[in-house]
Amino acid sequence: MRRSLTLLIVTFFIGMAFGEIPLVKAATPTPSAWAELIAPGDGEALQGVVAVIGEAKGGGLQSVELSFAYPTDDTGTWFFLADIDPAEAAEFQVEWDTTTITDGVYDLRLRAAYANGETLTKFATGVRVRNYTPVETETPSPTETPLPTGPGDSAVETVLPSTPLPPNPVAVEKGDIFNALWIGLATIGGLFALLGIYSGIRKSLR
Repeated sequence: MRRSLTLLIVTFFIGMAFGEIPLVKAATPTPSAWAELIAPGDGEALQGVVAVIGEAKGGGLQSVELSFAYPTDDTGTWFFLADIDPAEAAEFQVEWDTTTITDGVYDLRLRAAYANGETLTKFATGVRVRNYTPVETETPSPTETPLPTGPGDSAVETVLPSTPLPPNPVAVEKGDIFNALWIGLATIGGLFALLGIYSGIRKSLR
């Protein structure tokens, strides 16, 4: 009897513990949010009325706003440009009259807000408004001029004048060799002749 009562009490407390565990609710799926600022591009020069093209879509889209700011403004102030109807934001185009602002460099911002609290922000940075100042042009990089290599090319070959080397005092010319040879032969012949005369004189004295 006591064992049955103990099992009943334990079962009761286990049931109470599991009954107080809250059920985990399924997470609400995030809508397929998408936003993009297509034109103008980063750093593009703008004049007159410019078409600002973009898109924003996804379930629960509540508001779409365009604004601009000075990139050097440390206060983070954005100036209102246009509101886009969420029903027409999938592909939108807004005309921006840049003649109403001073020339300078600006950032454009597209902000799309959704019902679940999600916000998508896209930028076009460094767009240059140039209605009253010249538009900068890129300076082409210098190219190297190739040297002519064909048979009809007018390449001029530079020939440096050669400086003659000083004569080598030890150098022996070909003529000097022959002269030394003849002198040696003549000396030997003279010695033989003197030897013959000397022998003849001795024989005559005997």
